[in-house]
Amino acid sequence: MQLPQLIEGMDFATYLADPMPEPSLTSSLVKDLLGTAPRKVWENTPRLNKDAESEEKTIFDLGSAAHRLFTGTGAPIVEIDAADFRSKAAKEARIEAYAYGKTPILAKNMPSVRAMAKVALDQVRDNPEIGHLLSRDNQAKLLREATMLWQESGVMCRSRPDFYSPEENVVIHYKTTGTDIAPVTLAKFAANSGWDMTAAHYHQGAKLLTGTAPRQYFVVQETAEPHLLLTAEIDSTFLETALMRRERALMIWGRCLRENTWPGMISKTIKLECPEWHERNLIAEKDAEEAAKSAGTDLLEMMRTWQAPEGWQPAAVQGQSRDEKDVIE
Repeated sequence: MQLPQLIEGMDFATYLADPMPEPSLTSSLVKDLLGTAPRKVWENTPRLNKDAESEEKTIFDLGSAAHRLFTGTGAPIVEIDAADFRSKAAKEARIEAYAYGKTPILAKNMPSVRAMAKVALDQVRDNPEIGHLLSRDNQAKLLREATMLWQESGVMCRSRPDFYSPEENVVIHYKTTGTDIAPVTLAKFAANSGWDMTAAHYHQGAKLLTGTAPRQYFVVQETAEPHLLLTAEIDSTFLETALMRRERALMIWGRCLRENTWPGMISKTIKLECPEWHERNLIAEKDAEEAAKSAGTDLLEMMRTWQAPEGWQPAAVQGQSRDEKDVIE
C-alpha cells in the first residue's frame, strides 16, 4: 500500500474495520491510550480482539443524525414511528438499526434534527474564515469524510475528517453537545473532550499528505433549540502540547504491537495528593462554621426547618401548643 494517501468514497464500515495492512492508530485510540491501560484498549479494539463488541451510545444518536444531514455523509438514518423506545417493537427496531450501522431516530425528533442541520449550515456560511468552503459554489471542492492513511515512526495511522479542503489544506470538525456552550468556557470543554488530541492526530496526517501544516476548525453546536453554534481554532500552545502527548501514545501503540504485550495498570501503590479545589472547599466549610459560632449559633440552627423531613420538629418545639409552634416557625 502506498502511503500517505487520501481516499474519497470509502464507506464508514470499511474505515471502522481498519483497511491498513497492520492495526492502525486513530485519534480515538490516541485518547484511550493516554487515558487508560493498553490492556483495555486491546479489549475494545475489534482489529486486535475479534470478540470486541461495539458500544452503542444512544445519547449521541441525535448528533449523529444531524451530522448525516449537515455533512451529507455518515451512518444512514432510520426513522422509528413510536412515542419512545420503551416498547418492545421500538427497542427491536433500534437494535436492528445499530446492527446494520444505522442511526435510529424517533420520527417525532426528525424536525429537530433537520433544524439543527439547517441552522448549522446557515451559521457556518456566515463565518468569515470557513464560510466560503461550505458555500454553494464550493460544494464540489470540499471533501466529506475522505480517508487519510499514513505511516509515522513505523506505526500505521488513519483519520476521517468531517470536511477537508485539499486546495486550502483545511480540516473542519463538526461536534454536537447536549450541554450549553459559551466562548468563555469553550477551552475547558475542548480540553475535556480531547479536541487537542484530535487536532494533533489530524495535523500529522494532513502534514504528511501535503507537506504543510493544516488549519483546523472545530464547529460545535448545541442539540437543544435554538441550536447555537460556535467555531473555534485551538492555539499553537494547545496544539504543541497535544503533539507531545500524542508522541507517547504513538510509542505505546507501536511497542505493544511489536511485542504483542498489552499491560494493565501499574502494580505499585500510588499516592493521591489532596486536590487544590478540595482543600479550598474544606477551608470554606471551616470558615462558615467559625462564622456561625461567632454569631452565637451553628450551621444546623441557621438552616430552614421547613426543609426538614415531614413530621420532624426541633426539640425546643416538642410538647408546645400549636399556637406556640406557629410563633416559633
